[in-house]
Amino acid sequence: MGRFSSKEDLVESLTQVCIREEIKGGEVRVRGRVRGAELVRLNSETRQYEVMATVAGEVDLVHGNGVIAVLGDQVILRIDAVMSAHGPLGGQTLAGQLRAASVVDVEFVLDVFDDLTINRALDRDTGGLVLDSIQVVASPDPAPVAAKPAVKPAAKPAAKPAPAQVELAVTSAPEPTRRRGISYAVFCLK
Repeated sequence: MGRFSSKEDLVESLTQVCIREEIKGGEVRVRGRVRGAELVRLNSETRQYEVMATVAGEVDLVHGNGVIAVLGDQVILRIDAVMSAHGPLGGQTLAGQLRAASVVDVEFVLDVFDDLTINRALDRDTGGLVLDSIQVVASPDPAPVAAKPAVKPAAKPAAKPAPAQVELAVTSAPEPTRRRGISYAVFCLK
């Protein structure tokens, strides 16, 4: 989970986070404000991606959702976005695959599948990048569980059992990383 507040490209910034954190499979969600957004779609007749809309000014990124995958050695993010803009006809809604957008202020959530690699490949029939395979990768072994001490039976039943001793382990969340207008923290749930 994190936030971008610099003027960097949103898709490229998210891709760099994935490369830095070695994320090869997951889901991404984004919302906020962007400028200079470019939305594309795959034309099934020409088998090429074509620009559907280019917005020079600021727009609300109402919702963006996508998949983090790899194509060979490259991390590939496909983010489908819905945007709200004010145009000559008043309020307008735009939707498509987000190719590029300059960040004004964007929040994001990365759901990381650290035990999977999601692979994309070029579909020869459509010309699009499609889900090709999902590989299970070795995950680190869980920490060993300490053996319970042997309990000797009591000679005679206790009149009143002693309160159980409970030990709580408290861990702190990792400090967020902050660089060049980017703030994020990666949390792994095991």
